[in-house]
Amino acid sequence: MDYNRIKKIPYFGDSSASNIKKALEVFNEGYPDYGLLGGLNIEFFSTSRAKEVCKRFNIEEILTMIDEDTFVNTLIELDGFEVKLANLIQEGIINKLDYIFDIMDKTNVKETKMTTITNGLNIVITGEVNCYNSREELSTILSRAGHSVKSSVSKKTDYLVTNTPNSGTEKNKKAKLLGVKVITEKEMMELLGLNGTI
Repeated sequence: MDYNRIKKIPYFGDSSASNIKKALEVFNEGYPDYGLLGGLNIEFFSTSRAKEVCKRFNIEEILTMIDEDTFVNTLIELDGFEVKLANLIQEGIINKLDYIFDIMDKTNVKETKMTTITNGLNIVITGEVNCYNSREELSTILSRAGHSVKSSVSKKTDYLVTNTPNSGTEKNKKAKLLGVKVITEKEMMELLGLNGTI
C-alpha cells in the first residue's frame, strides 16, 4: 500500500496514514479472538464482554458448544451473563458464522484463552492499595494470572480485597451480607503468591 498517496487524500495526512498502517500491521500479526467476536455487532455484546468469554474459551470451543447447543448454559455460569444475553450472543454468532469463518481463513486469529482460568478467582478490589502503584496495576497482574477482577461484589465473588476490612463501605457491607470472604492486600499476596512493586 502506498501510504504517501493516502497522505494526499483530502482530510487525511500523516496522522491518518500512520494510523491505517498501524492497524494493518496489527491485523497481519494476528487478530485477537475477542476482537473478532466483539466486532460482530451483536446487541449488548461489547468487545469487553467478548474478552471475558475468550479468557475461558477459544473460538473452536465456542463454535463446538453452539453446535452441541450447550453454549447458553455454559455462558450463564460466567459473572454478568444472564439467560437473555446468552441467547442473544448465541443467535448473533450463529447468524455471523460465514463471516467468522471468512475472517479465520484470511488472517491469523490469536487465542487469548487463559490456561489457568479453571483455577481463577472472582476478585473485587476496593480502597487504596499499598503494595502496588495503583489498583489498575494490581487488576492487570491478577487478570494475567487467570483471575477475574470485578467492579462490584456479588454472590459469585470469591474475595473482596481491602486494606480497611472493618470500614462501613457499601462493598464491605455487601460482602458480609453475602458471606464473601474479606481479605487484606497482603493476605491476598500470600494466598496467590504475588510480589508487590514497592
